[in-house]
Amino acid sequence: GDDWIINGAKTYITNGTRADFVTLLVKTNPEAGAHGCSFFLVPTKTKGFSVTKKLKKIGNHASDTAELAFEDMRVPSRYMLGQPNQGFMYLMQNFQAERVWQHKFVDLATKLEAAKALTYKAAEMFNEERYVKKEPISFEAVKIISMAKIFVGELGTELIDQCLQFHGGAGYMEEMHIARAWRDQRLLRIGGGTTETMRSPRSAVPVRAQLRRRGTSSTRRVGRLHSQPGYDFLLSRSMACRGSPCRRVRRPARCGTPSRLRAPSRRPTA
Repeated sequence: GDDWIINGAKTYITNGTRADFVTLLVKTNPEAGAHGCSFFLVPTKTKGFSVTKKLKKIGNHASDTAELAFEDMRVPSRYMLGQPNQGFMYLMQNFQAERVWQHKFVDLATKLEAAKALTYKAAEMFNEERYVKKEPISFEAVKIISMAKIFVGELGTELIDQCLQFHGGAGYMEEMHIARAWRDQRLLRIGGGTTETMRSPRSAVPVRAQLRRRGTSSTRRVGRLHSQPGYDFLLSRSMACRGSPCRRVRRPARCGTPSRLRAPSRRPTA
């Protein structure tokens, strides 16, 4: 008659366990390839429809995601949406994704190469000063290292998020490697110094360089640079390496207040 018999399965279906209707893109003329697909709106009470699995996601637990199966499911022709064998054309009118993703991958690959170059430069500067020349780490090296962590951390978030998006619903499942990578990379902008902290010493370096050129005393430099959040550690470390009389006084940080720096007291001279 005018009925269609549907067999197959679909996965990553949002609200699949509780839906009253599902929209299916079905091959009504398999020999025609993409030009042989049609849309159907099917009630979930139809005989032959079943939910085979509720999938475990990494988030958005209020909305279920399911795998569906169709076994000799008889569907009347009146359930078809639009014209026969035009389903793929309807889909592509609102889903021009392939070319967009090609451009995204080119952009991400370009940014990734830039991140590698900056990381290698930071590592080379650190190695040259610490192990080859056996000198204290310069402020220029500290600046480049901070820049590298900022750039790589933020790019990692962008890159892995786009990769998860490319995987579609599969990327949101706990069992997929991309889901773990997306979840774990978030620490890169927090661990070892937050991105906000890394930006603070980078902006303070030119200030210190300017003060040094003016011949400002060590004690004054400490007072002027103390206003730069997160800079006290890098400042004190560098000054200690250069034999400066200033040293860092470790105190527990409270409410995000940076630890203080002060010059040690001097003994009175005769």
